[in-house]
Amino acid sequence: ARKWAHNNKGEDCKEIIGFYNGFHGRSYGAASVTYKAEQQPEFAPYVPGVKFAHFNDIDSVHALVNDNTAAIIVEPVQGEGGVTPATQDFMTALRALCDEREIVLIIDEIQCGIGRIGTLYAHSQYGIKADILALAKGMGGGFPVGAMLAREPFAMELTPGTHGTTYGGNPLAANVALAVLREINTPDFLAHVNEVGEHLRAGLEALAANSNKINEIRGLGLMLGADMAVPVDVLSALRGNGMMATQAGATTLRLTPPLIVSKEECDQALEILDKTLKEL
Repeated sequence: ARKWAHNNKGEDCKEIIGFYNGFHGRSYGAASVTYKAEQQPEFAPYVPGVKFAHFNDIDSVHALVNDNTAAIIVEPVQGEGGVTPATQDFMTALRALCDEREIVLIIDEIQCGIGRIGTLYAHSQYGIKADILALAKGMGGGFPVGAMLAREPFAMELTPGTHGTTYGGNPLAANVALAVLREINTPDFLAHVNEVGEHLRAGLEALAANSNKINEIRGLGLMLGADMAVPVDVLSALRGNGMMATQAGATTLRLTPPLIVSKEECDQALEILDKTLKEL
């Protein structure tokens, strides 16, 4: 994104806008566009030229954009940020802003992509296109693999010798990813994700309605979060009752079961969650 901006908008066009509560990884560049950078000064100095706007607040983005803005990076569903989906209006406005100001729109789907929210790509649910798309995690079905997709004007900036990676194009990883994609990117598989996701969400909503320990249910597909009124150390209690989960932020219980999960397994998880909450 910076190379494209340097060559097409000017050598001073290097700034990148990320979002509060966003998460993009732990390597140097990724950590620099992750809001946690401001909370982890022990790893500083970070890559310069990064600003943070408020998620789902397009006015806060407009306030940061200037002639030196090269790119905006966003998750359609913030994972570490509480399993919080972007609104349709926000994503539409973000795409329009990037088009208007010739800003590269980088969409990070490492957590929410590859069928996780019921479509192969999460941003397609919003009816927009990415300029650069980051993928990993689910596309390997457990095998380590990551990928970057880019529209042609941006992809063409990476001419031979300008950038690279030691394991790029690894044939084993590529074949594993192809096998996973053949399974996931089918109407029946994605319909299953949507159907079971709705079933799990309905069960979580019912639990929330009958418990003063859940404030809100958020998320899409099989990427769901329960914002808890009790500390998220509920994780250890859940493990004691036979269920594994993770947290997102300080108060959100994150539920991201395998995409092949059944309704019966969801019901079992809901029973364990109900039992655990009653014990707290």
